[in-house]
Amino acid sequence: MSSFALSLAGGAAVDRWGAKRIVSLMLLPLLASCWMVGTDLPWVSLLFFGLMGATQGLYVPASGVLWVELYGTRHIGAIRALIHACMVFSSALGPVSFGLLLDAGVGWSGLLWISMIWIVIASLMLLAGLKKAGMTAVKASPAQI
Repeated sequence: MSSFALSLAGGAAVDRWGAKRIVSLMLLPLLASCWMVGTDLPWVSLLFFGLMGATQGLYVPASGVLWVELYGTRHIGAIRALIHACMVFSSALGPVSFGLLLDAGVGWSGLLWISMIWIVIASLMLLAGLKKAGMTAVKASPAQI
């Protein structure tokens, strides 16, 4: 439900403020969900999945527009194909890396901390990349959009 609601709200937000601003905030609900799941509160599972849905809901409208904002529409098919191939590859690495960490004796709380640190690193890399792209991004003409 939160994914659906945030997809609608995220689409309006992208139209109003642009995909770069929305993408820069996209991982915050994911970070909060990892922090919340480490608590013993009885309602945490609802909040966890709500925040996960919020991250997905923000991603869907912003990701489609971000590449057009950065590079225009001339090669959008190739750009999106590369991005989706990288997403599939990286999602396949998640279970392997978590399995190796579990085999090495890292517990649930350790996995949560590693995940939160990784989300912070990914957010900082995202912000740095958007800042750099903002200075050098190809400006799409209204005819391209």
